[in-house]
Amino acid sequence: MKKVRTLYIYVCMLGLATLIGCQDNLYHSSFQDLPQQRWDNQDTISFSIPPSEEDLDVFFTLALRTSSSFKYKDVVMCIDLLEGDSIIYSAPLDVLISDNTRQTHSDFMYHECYSPRHPLRMKSQVSYTVRLTHAMRLNPLERISSVGVFVEKSDSAKR
Repeated sequence: MKKVRTLYIYVCMLGLATLIGCQDNLYHSSFQDLPQQRWDNQDTISFSIPPSEEDLDVFFTLALRTSSSFKYKDVVMCIDLLEGDSIIYSAPLDVLISDNTRQTHSDFMYHECYSPRHPLRMKSQVSYTVRLTHAMRLNPLERISSVGVFVEKSDSAKR
């Protein structure tokens, strides 16, 4: 009887872990570590987004991981979004840094930075690239450990 109950508990824990770990909206995520926690404005950080099998409406969210002593409230970045080899979106972004306490790590804080108001239409079987540079006057930016991108399917894409 004890073995059955223990097995039942393990199965329930496995099911719960699976439900917690699954984010069906998340299409792709990637972070790139910065050497010596420095981001020079000549350094372009690129993220390759894998092609999807079907057309998708997606949101891009950019993120920074910084030390707790990061001294800026916002970061000006330049973003280029490429479809294949063609730039389809290019703009400067004034990104507000806010502490996301749900994602606090021991020495680093996770900061969400940018997400557009409208989803982007990703065409099937087409590769996309996100390129980022910072446009801050102080160069290099110190105490940034990594830069990341999250690609999430919009609610209208879940059918």
